[in-house]
Amino acid sequence: MKQVISPGDKFGYLEVIEEVEPYVSQSGNAFRQFVFRCECGAVVTKKLGPIREKRVVSCGCYNNKRKIKHGLVGTDLYQVWMGMRQRCCNPKNAKYPIYGGEGVKVCDEWKTSPSTFIEWALLNGYSQGLTIDRINSNGDYCPTNCRIVDYFTQNNNTSRNRFVEIFGEKKTIAQWSRDTRCVIDYETFVSRIKKGWNPLLALTKIKQKRK
Repeated sequence: MKQVISPGDKFGYLEVIEEVEPYVSQSGNAFRQFVFRCECGAVVTKKLGPIREKRVVSCGCYNNKRKIKHGLVGTDLYQVWMGMRQRCCNPKNAKYPIYGGEGVKVCDEWKTSPSTFIEWALLNGYSQGLTIDRINSNGDYCPTNCRIVDYFTQNNNTSRNRFVEIFGEKKTIAQWSRDTRCVIDYETFVSRIKKGWNPLLALTKIKQKRK
């Protein structure tokens, strides 16, 4: 019995536009053909058989994406992309509660395409030792809300970072530890603040050596 296929029906990445004249092989066999619109925007004519058997799922872009993805696996930026998706999309990930669980998402163009994300990162100055940072730490991962920075800058931007006012200036603890007026190391400064020290003393009191 002839399968009923209508415009709008979906097969993988392909959406039916219309049926056209059958493809006739050299041996005289006729095969049903359809014009499809692929999700990538391409319009192609394909025989129904391979599509119905799921041997063909796109205009060809799906296989290209698989090849690109395979070539990226293991690279630093691919790991950055994977980490970003895991934090936002995988409830089993340890960091999901403070990312995906708080409504932070990865934009569609990055979520489905590591190559698109990697291209953006390289065009925006990525190099070894840098990372991706959200400008608005409550916003999503997308080109308009992300930048490439070093880890120090990223740590200053986290929503969990604490601001301390000293000398009439507000800075994060990490920023104060880099200030020329700080006379102790970062760990000591953090410890003093947690213990409730006056911020000015915590920053400027020199550690006494134990006898």
